[in-house]
Amino acid sequence: MKKDSQTFLIWFTGISGSGKTTLSKKLYNTLKKKYKMKLKLIDGDNFRKKNNFYKYDHNSRKIISEKKRAYGIELQSKNYNVIISGVTAKKSVRLKNRSKIKNYIEVFLKCPYKICLKRSKIKMNRFNKSNIIGATRNNKYIEHKEVEIKIHTNKTSPTQGLKKIIKYLRKKNFIKSKN
Repeated sequence: MKKDSQTFLIWFTGISGSGKTTLSKKLYNTLKKKYKMKLKLIDGDNFRKKNNFYKYDHNSRKIISEKKRAYGIELQSKNYNVIISGVTAKKSVRLKNRSKIKNYIEVFLKCPYKICLKRSKIKMNRFNKSNIIGATRNNKYIEHKEVEIKIHTNKTSPTQGLKKIIKYLRKKNFIKSKN
């Protein structure tokens, strides 16, 4: 059952390769199958492709985050629970999410850049290294303390991460326990 009959929006954030797509899809499938929720998943990579938006610089990332936010709010107004994934490196964008989105839940996936690079679909020969979040000191992901869930994906499996998120949703009464 959703808290006060309100929808929630979960925003997965972290550098490329940290596990956002993997964990957000796992959460979507669990909530859809086990909890029968009215739910939409906005995957960052698919959203950019659908909108023909392939730039990876900071300004382009900010624009696409703003479009995802607007779409997520629209879906919430239609009584969907929403899961969004995307780097969202700018703290200012995430703080704006927090002020604009009802029942906003931020899930920060933390993982060292070197491990993320091995996992990531981004090939260094195709992109300028200075545009990849975490690749250089000048292009860092800016962490902040206002995060509901933090998962170290180099130490935590996707299944363990999923359990942590489900536990949080139960604690906040967005879902009831299923036997």
